[in-house]
Amino acid sequence: MCLQPVGGASHVGSEDCLYLNVHVPMNASAPLPVLAWIPGGGFTNGASSFNGPDFFVEEGVVVVSLQQRVGALGLLSTGDDVVPGNAGMKDIVMALRWVQQNIAAFGGDPDQVTVGGESAGACSTSHLLISPLAQGLLRGAILHSGEAVSSWGVGADPAVRAFRLGEALGFSTNDSRELLEFLLAQDAADLVTHDDELLSPEEEAQLPLLVWMPVLEPDVEGAFITEWPATALKDGRFRRVPVITGFTSGDGMEAVSRKRYLEDAAALQQLSDSFVAAVSPQLHLPTPQQREDAAVQLRHFYFGHQNITASDAQALVDEHLTRPRAVSSSTFNIFPF
Repeated sequence: MCLQPVGGASHVGSEDCLYLNVHVPMNASAPLPVLAWIPGGGFTNGASSFNGPDFFVEEGVVVVSLQQRVGALGLLSTGDDVVPGNAGMKDIVMALRWVQQNIAAFGGDPDQVTVGGESAGACSTSHLLISPLAQGLLRGAILHSGEAVSSWGVGADPAVRAFRLGEALGFSTNDSRELLEFLLAQDAADLVTHDDELLSPEEEAQLPLLVWMPVLEPDVEGAFITEWPATALKDGRFRRVPVITGFTSGDGMEAVSRKRYLEDAAALQQLSDSFVAAVSPQLHLPTPQQREDAAVQLRHFYFGHQNITASDAQALVDEHLTRPRAVSSSTFNIFPF
């Protein structure tokens, strides 16, 4: 697997990691449809071994499980043409080009390639519907618990994280090329084991927030994405292919468990006290005031004016099975597109 943290200063994997697995049904007549699967892991973890080919190969589908660079090695960006970013996303594109060129030798049909993924893998798949680099690489998409237009689909101000990483490793500069030269001289493991030091206290309070995410690149040759996904979708600049999208029955548990709200009373109280600050930056609205107003509505909708308790946190996880506390009716639309 690609180099990634496993808690604290520990890590697993290698820089030598751009491999994929091809699973072929036995005794099936070619050409066969192909599923290319991108693993999840919050853009910080993930490996092709996370997901097996069972069930699909039994139905005569060739399964390609791939992996890409994650964390700083896959998504660091200086916000300019020195390190434009999205290296891991371009790894995915390279893997899909390999599939187009070689899958016929394994009995697969390059004209029947569906790309899918879960969590960050789904977000990556969603970006493929927009990226100019993915032209001709997929005929359908499966998005399981993630999309490019989610609050964690694109990272804002990526250069801030890049320079914070340099500072965490003892190097302070405001020059992109100097930072790149410094980072290239470091042990690769050090680049993926300092994520806890890269978020400000304000960012730590947001719900949810990943350290590394895809970024908008400058308009340079080979850019993966250069505009907000919501803009591309609204303007009709996306691949018109069949899409299956969905989520698990407890998707909210990811954010709840990441913040330890069900077991850390202090963390839950902090959410209760600073709900608007934690939620408003994640909302797709054009101005800070509109985002804050919508966050106030969200808090009132789910919790009324009461303190948020552990039972409320669980209710957010099971939101599709429960009802929010009764509130007066009002217009509520935080996703205008």
